[in-house]
Amino acid sequence: MSTPDPAGTDPEESTGGTAPAAAGEPAPDAPAGGPAGAPEAPSGASGADRDREERREEQDAAAERPEEGAEETGGTGDPEPADGGAGGDGADRDPAGPAEGPAGAVPGGGAAGKSPSGKAGASGSALDFVPSPVFLLVLAVTGIAGWFSWNRTELELGWTEGGSVYAPFVFIIGGWIVSVAVHEFAHALVAYLSGDRGLRGSGYLRLNPFAYRERRITLSGERGGGAFTGLVLPLLFVVIGGLGITGPASYTDREAIGGRGRRMLAPLAGIVASLVLAVLLAAAVTVLLPVGSVTDNWFIGGLMFLCFLNLTAALVNLLPVPGLDGYGILVPLLEAATASPRRFEGMERAARGFGLFGVIAVFGVLWLPEVQMVYLNEITGLFQAIGMPQMDVLYGDVLMRFWAS
Repeated sequence: MSTPDPAGTDPEESTGGTAPAAAGEPAPDAPAGGPAGAPEAPSGASGADRDREERREEQDAAAERPEEGAEETGGTGDPEPADGGAGGDGADRDPAGPAEGPAGAVPGGGAAGKSPSGKAGASGSALDFVPSPVFLLVLAVTGIAGWFSWNRTELELGWTEGGSVYAPFVFIIGGWIVSVAVHEFAHALVAYLSGDRGLRGSGYLRLNPFAYRERRITLSGERGGGAFTGLVLPLLFVVIGGLGITGPASYTDREAIGGRGRRMLAPLAGIVASLVLAVLLAAAVTVLLPVGSVTDNWFIGGLMFLCFLNLTAALVNLLPVPGLDGYGILVPLLEAATASPRRFEGMERAARGFGLFGVIAVFGVLWLPEVQMVYLNEITGLFQAIGMPQMDVLYGDVLMRFWAS
């Protein structure tokens, strides 16, 4: 390689030619110099040196550029959180998280942003699992309405209008919103513990049905969930028909949940949660109302009706109808029984698209007067069989839907 003269002079300047090559130096890829009289480079380097410098700069620039397909991380080197951080709503984001490049190993030995299960983990804080202030507000309003119902405060203060009272309605509606939030929380919690990290910080895990967002699963193209199916529909079912039916909960990423058993547990968790709430409410009625007695207390009547709503939610969701939890429990078994994965994927996508109509169809059947009367008689017989003949479901229905009485 040509080197400058230690004295600061260039051999090319003194001899008018090119500098002699050093011993053992490979021949340059390009001619050592141009025609006589060519202008000198600003640095005084020869043409070969300029070529080498240009190649070296190109190699350095290529080394600094990220590999093709690698995802930029915003200059910090850390993967972008999958759910937007603490308190954010991650229900509509890609649960698979950011793309992972070949580099970026962390001190723990794994790839950056990967959980032990191999899925991209979501970052956040413990606040992602703390009940939302909105949920606490609904609880407070429900409690105040329950206290008004227990003491018949509306009658004492003269707030009744045309003989109608409103505190029991607020108490039952608030209690049903809390029940729906707990039902969906059970789904989301089991899904999160099973590997679906995209739910962290969402309204589902923070017990806030008003913050439910439609979620789009990028890999499968599925979409579902949201405030309409998770909150508005259950409220309409109660107000219109007096039936406790939850909307289709299709927000979990089944591909992120490993194992057939875990995929079955996620939809089953909501049924168990509603059944536990029904048992707790029935126990409260038993404590407040001795066996064999009747009551006209608004608060106890509201507890009876909330028990009926949660029991209905648990029983109806056992039906193997797309959109209900019972179908979600059967999906892993149907997948194992189908020989062609592609064929099953097409059938499953079509069934999930029918989910909303499936739930509305079940409500329509139960709303028929003949069917509803048979159902109420069966539920009343079930209460009597377990030793609770004092469960007056119709009394709670009259208290809530005061306009229909």
